[in-house]
Formats: sequence, structure tokens, C-alpha cells
Amino acid sequence: MTDTADAKTRREDRIPVDLNQPIVLSVHNPIGDITVRAAERTDVLIGHVTTGFSEVRGDDESELIVDAHQNRIEVRASSRAGTGWAGISGDVDLDAVVGQITRAFRRAGPWLSADQGKVRVGGRHAWSDITIEVPQAITGRVEIHSASGDVRIEGVTSEIALNTMSGDVRAVRTSGDLSLQTASGDLVIEGATGHLTAHTASGDVNVTSAQIQSFQIQTANGDIL
Repeated sequence: MTDTADAKTRREDRIPVDLNQPIVLSVHNPIGDITVRAAERTDVLIGHVTTGFSEVRGDDESELIVDAHQNRIEVRASSRAGTGWAGISGDVDLDAVVGQITRAFRRAGPWLSADQGKVRVGGRHAWSDITIEVPQAITGRVEIHSASGDVRIEGVTSEIALNTMSGDVRAVRTSGDLSLQTASGDLVIEGATGHLTAHTASGDVNVTSAQIQSFQIQTANGDIL
């Protein structure tokens, strides 16, 4: 009998940072949810949970690469996710994904036929959920790249740039320039301040209790609330 039960691995990393200098955080996660939130701490905490079928998940599938140097932190989850999604198989090239998002938005193309929200890659696969806590009132930049998964950003005070192919995005009590772009998924912005750019090819955009200095909001197939 083949064991097809889900197996989970958990990992935490604590990265020391200089609070007197800007922090640049880059997160790449092809399959899975991403949460970035501000907390009362003086370092950066990276939590990683990988879930997948036990008989197919190897060590490389649960791998999380953390590269930290002088307040520049890059977090990259393994992209080995079994069969592909939207024509992507094997390793997922997130730079290519970002390009596909932009093209899909401009032409309102095939992504519009997909259901909104999170899409899991079909077949036997592993996915990674990443939770990151950063110090409160940081300056710098947070970049998030995801192919499939929900993203939540809470209390972050730096510039934020996000690209995701499929999944809902929620930004809560952020300050600084906020740029959100998704091919398929809803965008919810609550209590944000600063400049806002929000683009989605298929999904609603909901902005509440915000103090936006300037904004550009566009959806090809969805409502702006």
C-alpha cells in the first residue's frame, strides 16, 4: 500500500538586522501562502511550513533558502511542485510568472476563464506557507512574488511591491508606497496610507479606511469597491 498522507515540516529562522538602516526583504514562493506582518521585535523571524504527500516529497521540496547580508534578506522556497499550472511544469520561474501577469492584465486574456482565488498545482505536490515578522516602523522595501497562494501584509511601514498569479491579497494598516498586481484574485486594502497602485485582471478591488495620497486602480474583470 502506498502512503499518500500529507506530511509537514516546520522551520524557523531569526535574522539579526540593524534597525537604524533600511531593510530590503524579498520573498519568492511559487506555491503557498505568504504573510508579512510587523511585530515588536528587533530581528526578522521567518517561519516556514511545507506540506506535501509523504511518498513524493523529498528533502529538496521542503527546502527554504534564506540569504541575508547587511539588512538585505532574500527568502526563496523550493519551486518543485510536481505537475504544472497554467502551462508551467517542474520548476517555476517566478520572473517569467511576473511577465505573464503583466501580459495577462494588459490583454485580459485566458486568466479571466479561471476561478478567482487560490489555485493549487494539480497532481502530487508539495507547497510552502511562509510567515515573516519584521520590526515595527521599519523603512526600506518589501517585495513579494508568488505564483499560487494568498498573501497578507499587516502593519508594514516600508514600500511594498507585490506580484502574484493566483490568490487573494489583503494589505492591512500599511504605510508607504503600495503596488499590488495579480492576474486572478481579489485585492483588499484596509487602513493604508501613501501612494497606491492596484491592478488585477480578474478580481475585485476593495479599499476601506484608507488615507491615500494618490492612487491608480484598475481591474479588467471585477468590481472596484
